[in-house]
Amino acid sequence: MRMIATDLDGTLLRRDKTLSDYTAQVLRQCQAQGIKVVVATGRGIRGANEVIDPADFDALSVCNGALVYIDGKLVHECNLPLEDSRAILREIEGHPAVLAMREYPASDELHTTRIWFETQDHDYAADFMRRYPHLHIKLFSDVSVYDITNTTKADAIELLAAHWGIAMADVVAFGDDFNDIDMLRACGIGVAVANAIDEAKTAADHICASNEEDGVARWIVENVL
Repeated sequence: MRMIATDLDGTLLRRDKTLSDYTAQVLRQCQAQGIKVVVATGRGIRGANEVIDPADFDALSVCNGALVYIDGKLVHECNLPLEDSRAILREIEGHPAVLAMREYPASDELHTTRIWFETQDHDYAADFMRRYPHLHIKLFSDVSVYDITNTTKADAIELLAAHWGIAMADVVAFGDDFNDIDMLRACGIGVAVANAIDEAKTAADHICASNEEDGVARWIVENVL
């Protein structure tokens, strides 16, 4: 393996949103051996920075692949089509089924990188998803939030692998939720943590211990280092 791509919440981080000393040590060992270590999270960049030190990682893919940072610099941005973002915002703002929503403006201030909305009305959400089949809409299973982007974590990992001249077959990915499934399937090895949803486990090649048990780090020690 030449590259490790890992989700944060529910995967690398413990329930209290911390990174254990053991896991941090294992990731440093990987980097010392020339293995790239990449975060692939649904969090935005500020949210990611609240729970990790970005300097500890070779790259950050945030907003489910919409933004990619290397050495703190934005190197890739994938925005929602302008017509779609405007139509979505018109629909969900004030809709009785939508409990909360947020728009992530793009760097040019005209486009939108990502939109998410929370709803308990899953029939409404299913109908919404049918009307935008060309977009990537992922459910955060623990909070009933639907995340809308024009890309996926897998796309961002492919971009980073190409940047470093690494074959996708030489990438191992770790995840736990719906937004990790594409990444688990696209990489050479996909590993779901024991606390992952069933759909992620089905998509994965292997199951490791839970996030509370340093599952990612333990799998790396047993299979990579």
